[in-house]
Amino acid sequence: RILLWASLLVIVVSMGLQRLVFPEQPMTALRWVWFGLASMWVVVIIIVRKRRNIAKNVSYLLVVTSGLCAYADHLGGWRGWSTTIVIPVMCIFAIVGILIAVRVVRLHVGDYILYAALSALIGLSPGLFLIFGWVYNPIPSAISVAVGAIMLALALVFRRAEVKHELS
Repeated sequence: RILLWASLLVIVVSMGLQRLVFPEQPMTALRWVWFGLASMWVVVIIIVRKRRNIAKNVSYLLVVTSGLCAYADHLGGWRGWSTTIVIPVMCIFAIVGILIAVRVVRLHVGDYILYAALSALIGLSPGLFLIFGWVYNPIPSAISVAVGAIMLALALVFRRAEVKHELS
């Protein structure tokens, strides 16, 4: 817990200091290295804290890394690469990753169904990127929305009782 809070404190303070000291400067190589290291620590913390539930781990990593990529895009002068390519592709592979993990580890339905449905819902979020015009190529977002919708539909059709049980 001490490592977690110390790491988060260092990351938040250093991000704040960078924005105060270098408010309008583009991302330099050193800042990209810092950002990569900070992102690595956040990912490691999530993996260590959520190691017992693979589907929860994937869901947390998806949300956090998507946020980190959008922030990196913002720091780099917002070119839209995060919303056009990275986040939709991560959503697709998070859904596929959960499906593979479920088969390989042979998880019980109750251990993964809620987070699989959550990942599918997150997979629909690039649809908002399409609606708001935040993408320069609609194909990755459209594929993510399709995969998310299919996964959500399959979960509701074939595992409706388990989803209902987990939600309750």
